[in-house]
Amino acid sequence: MTGWWNNLINQGRTLLIALAIMLACLGGALFLVTNASYFLVDGRLMGVSQRIVEHDYLRILGYLQLPWSGETMRLDYLPTDAKVLRHFKDVRHLFLLGESITVGASLVSWWGLWWAKQRYQLWRLRGWLQWLLIGFLVAVILIGLNFEPVFLWFHYHAFSNQDWLFDPKKEPLINLWPTSFFMTLAISWGLLVEGLIYLIYRWVKKELRRFVFLETGLEETNDGRD
Repeated sequence: MTGWWNNLINQGRTLLIALAIMLACLGGALFLVTNASYFLVDGRLMGVSQRIVEHDYLRILGYLQLPWSGETMRLDYLPTDAKVLRHFKDVRHLFLLGESITVGASLVSWWGLWWAKQRYQLWRLRGWLQWLLIGFLVAVILIGLNFEPVFLWFHYHAFSNQDWLFDPKKEPLINLWPTSFFMTLAISWGLLVEGLIYLIYRWVKKELRRFVFLETGLEETNDGRD
């Protein structure tokens, strides 16, 4: 009975560690992709110079991600109105929440990997990571094939108002972000998440191989399967 119970507890712990790893990878990839989006904005879409767009876009990125940036977004050149400011304030709350979750999940992941290695539970974690790699890849493909419906669904459920429905004539700032812009970021984000999870999976697999060779006394060789 005790062995069965301990097995169940360890299985649950490794599942929680895998979920923490997934959240950390989701948030870490979002941080990287969000800041890399600076290189995708095009001033020609608004009919203004690239220098102006890049200047204010840095202010937007800072406002969304830095807790000390103030409650109201302030741009030097690009036009905004009350609706735009309200929406970006809502987006900022989501970003700051996501950052908090990412930091917490990263700490849990770091501890979890150490715990799994010390308690010889990496073999369980490897299985969960395999499922994450497969499941997330399928999810990304499905989202990519139905991007616009998913994009609209997210906005309808993530925001409690309709401030995200911009009129390009009244809120020209939205012209900086055509659908292709968000799709590029979404695909990049998905690939990056998959890559981060794979790197952790590969590390786990390598540690398991090393453990096997240490236990058996065999000489480890690099045959390209690490």
